[in-house]
Amino acid sequence: MGTKCHLPKRPLLCRFTHLFALTTTACTGAPFSNTMDQSDGSSAVVSSQNSSAPDGSSGSGKEGTQQTTSCGVARSDETAKAVDVCIAGGQFVMGTASANLGGTFADHSPPHSVTLSAYFIDAYEVSVGRYRACIIAGGCEPPGSAAAGCTFATQTSAGDLLPVNCVTYSAAVAFCHWDGNRRLPTEAEWERAARGSSSCNYPWGDSFSCNQAVAAATTTCPNFDPQRPATVGTLTAGKSAENVFDLVGNVAEWVLDWVGSYPRTDVTDPAGPAIGTQRVVRGGDWVTPASQTFAYLRRSSMPTNAGTFGFRCARSAN
Repeated sequence: MGTKCHLPKRPLLCRFTHLFALTTTACTGAPFSNTMDQSDGSSAVVSSQNSSAPDGSSGSGKEGTQQTTSCGVARSDETAKAVDVCIAGGQFVMGTASANLGGTFADHSPPHSVTLSAYFIDAYEVSVGRYRACIIAGGCEPPGSAAAGCTFATQTSAGDLLPVNCVTYSAAVAFCHWDGNRRLPTEAEWERAARGSSSCNYPWGDSFSCNQAVAAATTTCPNFDPQRPATVGTLTAGKSAENVFDLVGNVAEWVLDWVGSYPRTDVTDPAGPAIGTQRVVRGGDWVTPASQTFAYLRRSSMPTNAGTFGFRCARSAN
């Protein structure tokens, strides 16, 4: 029997039929709050310049103000687009029984129950400006490609809030380590952020819309620039319930895992296979066809490839 989930104030109805006796919620999930309730009923918000990495260690990525959340202390610098989003721990159904697309797409079945501990994930894809700061500090190497569609520029420019792309897996890992001793999100963490606790097709529901994802620029959505992605967070209508932007489209995103088959049993905090030859890339980019933008889709790529791949970082809750 299918479970209907209604989206408040949006004309979408999403249906998800899964194989587990799980309780699901609306596709948009619970409203996000970046404060933590105190015992007296008030809300604490901490706002100060970072003097250390977001996990309290001595990392080099120091930018913005801080806020206290149920996951711990989070960065909240909207100017630099360096914002941590707290994803509460809990259970969701990962994957789907729909047919695999083949080619570079890895199998996304079977649907299986995943329990995740609480974690932080970047609200925005890492921008050109943030990545350049890592290069200047000696923590990162410049992207190795200057091909069409690559966004990086060596000098400050109007494109500093574009998502950095054309980066390899190791380059993404290096940035996250420099930027507060963080890491790439696991594939499960990425999918939970993108599909919500009720595992719908997109962060906003079950139907694709050009108003919600920077994708299909050369086909369905010609209003987007076919030459490059858009400024991070441009389409606010496409954000998740927890205020994570561009999980579908803009740039495809490296995640932590090696490509491998999904388990057929319930799992907790999965990190994928211990070894492999290809890494998982999620979300699609600005020219990905609408039919290939589902948030459950898994692309596989050699970690040395750069393509138009970008990334965002994550870390476990404090």
